[in-house]
Amino acid sequence: MTVAAAPPARPRSLPQKLLETDPKEVGLALEAAFALLFAQASLRAVSLQRIVGACEALRLASWRRDNPAAGSHAERLARAVSTASARLGGACLARSVALLALLARRGVPATLVIACRTTGSPLPGHAWVEVEGAPLGADGRATAAGQASGFAVLCRLPPRPPQLPL
Repeated sequence: MTVAAAPPARPRSLPQKLLETDPKEVGLALEAAFALLFAQASLRAVSLQRIVGACEALRLASWRRDNPAAGSHAERLARAVSTASARLGGACLARSVALLALLARRGVPATLVIACRTTGSPLPGHAWVEVEGAPLGADGRATAAGQASGFAVLCRLPPRPPQLPL
């Protein structure tokens, strides 16, 4: 007597996945996707200085003040933007602007860093977001790992206040 093999499991559809996922995670994924699409459209329409200024105004006006030291929350936002980017596309600058906007919405002070490699590279320019001086997300981790190969920071937006000598 032979036992019939079970039919292969069908992959879950998107609605099934959404129903099985925590609603907070679904909301964060949608927010990240919209932020990324908005960042891509904004970068085509207005200057980067204006976008960053709008993010800073949003942060200052935010009624919500998450703890900026909550690095795990900021990393969670960075992962959500990275996941959205894997599905929707987007260069490091668009991902960084989207992450900056998500952090600003939560009242978290963040800095957009734009740099270029000092050595020959197929991708000379790069952008990432820092919170309290620490780079976030995959773009930030790649930057931190690539410090030995050399990035020259071109600008930080919003600019850091000047450090006074002690």
